[in-house]
Amino acid sequence: MDVFEEAEEAAERAAPRGTHEVATPRNRAFLVGVTYKRAPRGGSATLSIEESIEELAQLATTAGLEVVGRTFQRLEAPDSKSYVGSGKLLELADEARSLGADTLLFNDELRPSQARNVERIVEGVRVCDRFELILDVFRQRAATREGWLQVQLARVMYQMPRTTKLWQHLDRQSGGGGAAVKGMGERQLEIDKRLLREQAARIREKLESVRTHRAVHRLRRASAPVPVVALCGYTSAGKSTLLNTVSGADVLTDAALFSTLDPTTRRATIPGGPTVLFTDTVGFVERLPTQLVAAFRATLEELSEATLIVHVVDASRSNFQPHVTAVEGVLAQLDGVDAVPILMVWNKVDLAADPEALRLRAAQETTPTVCVSALTGEGLPDFWDAVLRFIEEETLVSINLLLPLELGSDVLARIRACGGVVDVEDWASGASVSVAAQVPPSLAGLLRPYRIAFGDDLQSAGGNRYNSRELP
Repeated sequence: MDVFEEAEEAAERAAPRGTHEVATPRNRAFLVGVTYKRAPRGGSATLSIEESIEELAQLATTAGLEVVGRTFQRLEAPDSKSYVGSGKLLELADEARSLGADTLLFNDELRPSQARNVERIVEGVRVCDRFELILDVFRQRAATREGWLQVQLARVMYQMPRTTKLWQHLDRQSGGGGAAVKGMGERQLEIDKRLLREQAARIREKLESVRTHRAVHRLRRASAPVPVVALCGYTSAGKSTLLNTVSGADVLTDAALFSTLDPTTRRATIPGGPTVLFTDTVGFVERLPTQLVAAFRATLEELSEATLIVHVVDASRSNFQPHVTAVEGVLAQLDGVDAVPILMVWNKVDLAADPEALRLRAAQETTPTVCVSALTGEGLPDFWDAVLRFIEEETLVSINLLLPLELGSDVLARIRACGGVVDVEDWASGASVSVAAQVPPSLAGLLRPYRIAFGDDLQSAGGNRYNSRELP
């Protein structure tokens, strides 16, 4: 049995009756959102309600839904019981039916009690929230066992507090004489929750094996002195396009949201510099559910283990700061990422309204920032220069070597593969070569027997004592 089929069979055994996918071929959705009359506390940049609803429409289209209408309410806060109020819900349900919609799609994660109340009020119209929609998009886009398991775990965690509504038609308690005895509904609810807990435990166990496997690969990479550059950013910012451009790879690029979920690593050589590994990670969206962040922990750990994080931004948008804020919010949830340096890459500069003004603004940013077009190659020399500076500052140490001639070419090749040669000079005696280079600390340790202090007398440091030594 295929691993995907095995996981799916286990999920179906554990999923409570009545669950369903967001999108079917005939689903037509009416979008509903809420915006605050007062700005939320904290002052962080967020998408406008129009932009947020448009993003919801893109998510719905990606999931296979047909969007037939949209609206939003301006409230002090979402109604705690029914999100927009029972009267407004009835109006929205009637409007949705008149447009041929069979689904009300809400631009927030509805609490379990809200979802139950909304479904009672709009009887006959299906209710779906933002998180359920994102979960369905992730499910459709998962292309590997790891990605599929991660989505399944998030899905189980989402279902767990929502199993109550499935058994409201059955008795929750029975019995008399003041002693409450569990009825059929209560017993079935406990069975469903137990099955979901067991399913979550099985998925976590499988994901832990994947995580261990990924950790082994990271250790192997760490043992070889090759820097790792991790790409992150808002979905559709152009990460995969940038990966293809710098590495010559052929990773899927798609205008749809979340076109790639699984990390992709490709080797690239910095012009005039060392070889590096570029890793493309899952894209983010505003209010990415915490369950998904937790489920994708093994994938996102690539960021904390990287030498450099490249935060790719779609700079063609008139206001991209909310996207930057959303990504930084996710990064803040990941352990160890705060210790990794970040390079901002404002992508799609060729599509910006005023590219020159954008470049001037980038030069004034406190975080190192470069402007590029991953599609046309514009600005890539500046990108490579910035990446090289980070790698040299963070991972390379300067060393001076005196190498025997018979080892010179092999050692120089290894240095060029993972560092940089500053200067090479043949020693007059013909017995050795002096090299000034910048290399990772691990390689510097291997080359310790050949290191000399800067300014040492090469004649006295040279000699035949190096000729018989082999490179570790």
